Amino acid sequence: MNAPVLTPILLDDDQAAAVLGVKRVKFHELRDEAWMPKPVALGPRCVRWPYHELVAAVAQMPRQVERSEPAALARARIERLKGTEA
Repeated sequence: MNAPVLTPILLDDDQAAAVLGVKRVKFHELRDEAWMPKPVALGPRCVRWPYHELVAAVAQMPRQVERSEPAALARARIERLKGTEA
């Protein structure tokens, strides 16, 4: 009989980074963000992040604002398109 596969509810920083789809270094940069949950302290040097809080935090992450194209680039693109029409 196979042992059941358990999904941990408390994640170390490598696991938490994987859940967010980023590298460990980026995860540590994100720890200072307002939307990021605070870790649970299991000991002085043992912190973990609750899986469900990380998943919920993703909903609070800021969304990328649609970037508008600078006018000069838009004009140049239009001019290039005009030049290819014939």
